[in-house]
Amino acid sequence: MSSCRSLHIHLSHSHVDHIAGLPALLQCLTFSDDPRDLKIEEVVIHSSFEVKNIVQGILELLGDNQTNLVGYYPSNNRIVRFETFGNEDDTEYLVNNVLVKSVHLPGAFNHGVKFEINSLVYAITGDSTEFNDKLIDFCRNADRVVFDFGHLTNIKNENEFGYSTENISKLLLANSKGHFYAGHVYLRCLQGHKESLSYDERVIEANKLIRGVIETTKEFSGSIELAEDLKEI
Repeated sequence: MSSCRSLHIHLSHSHVDHIAGLPALLQCLTFSDDPRDLKIEEVVIHSSFEVKNIVQGILELLGDNQTNLVGYYPSNNRIVRFETFGNEDDTEYLVNNVLVKSVHLPGAFNHGVKFEINSLVYAITGDSTEFNDKLIDFCRNADRVVFDFGHLTNIKNENEFGYSTENISKLLLANSKGHFYAGHVYLRCLQGHKESLSYDERVIEANKLIRGVIETTKEFSGSIELAEDLKEI
């Protein structure tokens, strides 16, 4: 299918906030009023074997129409297929001549993606609940980094997870000129019985957390801002 126009979707791991939108997306692509307007003939889903099994199970629960989306759908000549990799493997694949590196970043069988477009290197972690040298290397030398602020600020003690900026500071210092987008900041905003805060108040609280990190990392000359996921709470 050398003439097809493909949509590639990378599923980093199996958490519901990362995979739950896929069935609706597939349905929209398949049952559009005029599928030709979408100019997509093939949907390629890149994921681990674990994620593939979970997603296929979800599609089966939703009934025959959804299940049939994974495979050949004759009415509009669109193909949806999986390209899988090992649950803990590093791998790479091509998307329109762009090399995408899929890197296992524990935990949650999470796989981040790193690629270069128009001389800019992007590194997207998904969730990354373990802070280690591999994560630092993954983010190093990237021009745009989407990273998991909420989980990386978890420092586990004997009783609970406590807030700390130490991990984030180390990550920023390893890439002192990059532009960072902080995801899952809301995990920290909801600590201390702050669930009753309005959206605007949570944004203020999240920006305080980010400013606190920057203030402890004087050598960081890049930038950091809130990722869009705060809008989901």
